[in-house]
Amino acid sequence: MASIDWHIPREGVYRFRRVSYATRQEIEELSSIEPGGTITRNTNTDLKESGKLTAVGPLSIGDDLIRIYYVVEDDDGGEEAMAIATMHASVESSTYTSATETCTVTLYSALLTLQGAELTASLTIPSGTVAVSQAAALITGLGLPVIASPSAKALTADRSYDAGSTYLKVVNDLLDFAGYWSALVDGWGRVVLAPYEAPADRSSVWDFRDGENCIYLPDVSTTTDAFSVPNVCILTSSTSGAGLIGTYTNADPASPYSTVSRGRSIAMTDTVSDAVDQADLVTRAKIKLATATSATEITTIKHAYAPVSIGDVVGFAWGRHSLACDGSVQSQDISLVPSATTTTVLKRIWR
Repeated sequence: MASIDWHIPREGVYRFRRVSYATRQEIEELSSIEPGGTITRNTNTDLKESGKLTAVGPLSIGDDLIRIYYVVEDDDGGEEAMAIATMHASVESSTYTSATETCTVTLYSALLTLQGAELTASLTIPSGTVAVSQAAALITGLGLPVIASPSAKALTADRSYDAGSTYLKVVNDLLDFAGYWSALVDGWGRVVLAPYEAPADRSSVWDFRDGENCIYLPDVSTTTDAFSVPNVCILTSSTSGAGLIGTYTNADPASPYSTVSRGRSIAMTDTVSDAVDQADLVTRAKIKLATATSATEITTIKHAYAPVSIGDVVGFAWGRHSLACDGSVQSQDISLVPSATTTTVLKRIWR
């Protein structure tokens, strides 16, 4: 595969393919779909992505999915086609003129199957079951492809779910127990189960640079809401007779929210029922506190296509205004135009 330097703005075209729901194989080219739609990704939503397309003439694909490729010229003059989304599609409305029919197509995440399927009876998963393996089994049982990072963490007590609970709720609960992200989806429509790692502990996978090859527009906004950000998390085990407690404190002098910087403690508390030991409680408290802290400073940029997605850690710098930060990607709105213009929202990371 030839390389592509995405620090140089590029222009591409889009291809739309129908994908069989049953086999996940591509069936046909969808030539009636027009460029200019949008794809929205958001790490804070259950389904993680949605979108809109426009088609000329009727479009009826039933339960099948639409795969969207972004096709650009690589550095060797060849063609590179990247699957940026594989999603369910519903024709929500149609407009008619004397000459044509135009329909608006609403796109839904491949996770829709998990959200739409509900338990028909109560479910109890016994103690000792490996949580991620069970989550993967539930997903594949509904016919969805899955990519799961291995984990040996087993349930320490029976875990029960009422009839009517969605499979997505059950899967995400198991992933939370294992210390994983909630279910994600990749460009091929595969469900991704990946271990959570605090953004502050990860390196940037991409840098938005200013200068000659800058791919972002000179239109950046920042917002801050730091008044109530906690710097201490206290977790208590509800099943321990001794009242097992795990505490994690942000005492980092480099963080403006730490107990050192503020000179006071702002605590958040919670109770869990499935802690393994105190070390497990402390680890979970660290994750919860990192999540609460990351919601403080938001930077929004608009840029040409870059190979990043929600959850990634990226760097951003604009020397003219002395703006510089590392941030985790919270959401993206991708316009299906030649430059794949993207509005990306970052939460600042304090390292």
